[in-house]
Amino acid sequence: MPTDRYDSLHPPQLVATFRSFSRRYRAAVAPVRHDADLLGRRVDGERVVDLVADTVRSLALVDRALEVTLVQSSPVLVAAVVDATERHWPECVPDDLGPLLEELAEVATALADRAEAAPLEAWSRTAALAGGRGSRTAVDLAREGARTGAENLRHLERLVERLT
Repeated sequence: MPTDRYDSLHPPQLVATFRSFSRRYRAAVAPVRHDADLLGRRVDGERVVDLVADTVRSLALVDRALEVTLVQSSPVLVAAVVDATERHWPECVPDDLGPLLEELAEVATALADRAEAAPLEAWSRTAALAGGRGSRTAVDLAREGARTGAENLRHLERLVERLT
């Protein structure tokens, strides 16, 4: 079974990863940021605007799940927190990435701040997944945020390269 590169990340590395997303996403979309045609053009079913929006929404979902896990005694989370195939978002209208990139910066910073403020013992707190799909620790949730953000960034970089 292949090793998941994100399973070895510890809280300080996760915080640094979340803090880097705003800068890294801005750099990745710079060549197409102001071109509505390129933002909305599909390449192999993917659009720049949708990848950025998915990252924003996914990180917000993970942030909320982490918050609940850190403060509630027996939290239950939707499976979409840890399973990207369960996440379904409405399509974005491609015109300007500016507001979406600002939202990404806010969400990633909030997630980094929450992770940074969590005491060491809190990272082992668990939350059940709805539908009897097991449970996850707080650190597992943060790793899912890092995984989603980083993998979407890789897809985004490849997509922008193909568009330019």
